[in-house]
Amino acid sequence: NAKILDSAMNKAAYYPIFDENKEDSKYIASDGTSTHLGESVANVYRIKNTLYFIQHPGKIMTKDELTGEVTELKFKDDGGTRQTIYAEEFLIIKNRLYGVDASNFKLFICNTDGSDFKYITDKGVYSLFLRKYNRNYYLYYCDKQSKSEVHMIELTTMDDYTIEITDMEHNNLLSDIKSFSVTDSQFVYTDQGLRVHTINLDDPLEEFEIARVREGQY
Repeated sequence: NAKILDSAMNKAAYYPIFDENKEDSKYIASDGTSTHLGESVANVYRIKNTLYFIQHPGKIMTKDELTGEVTELKFKDDGGTRQTIYAEEFLIIKNRLYGVDASNFKLFICNTDGSDFKYITDKGVYSLFLRKYNRNYYLYYCDKQSKSEVHMIELTTMDDYTIEITDMEHNNLLSDIKSFSVTDSQFVYTDQGLRVHTINLDDPLEEFEIARVREGQY
């Protein structure tokens, strides 16, 4: 009876349903039935008949719904060198996989077959959030060290912008962020103490003025 959010449908994301002990998980298969994945998983995505999900201790796995075959996703850089990656979280958009490496918390990108793996941040991040606005996709994340610096990547150009939200006296309104979400009119985040902060926006974040500080930095 749960309402499926438009954002989840846009991402083709299928969120796991856990039992009370979280020892087993189910997902909604392409035929509409509830199907067991066999163990606790996270971040379930579908591309046609292939499921992508995280399996403890952070392996990204794929499952072919037609054959039932489950395999671990193999990562390789553009030179073909194998990369061993355990993921904190990931998301998929337009056949590209964006994830957070559990060993260094850097944001990485690769194709959905694991090829062309590379890091796209040089520091730790967390709380990935994907948003579609005016036909373009924007990937948001939070800086792991400061827990207050939010970034937005425009996925068409891969430009990385720093988001600052202040009051009229230029006091920063973002601090101690645990997780967040973005809409056209609001930035909502939960802090480490589980308090929810709702900031009303005059315009969507993607429409705010962008200033180039120096080459490659916005």
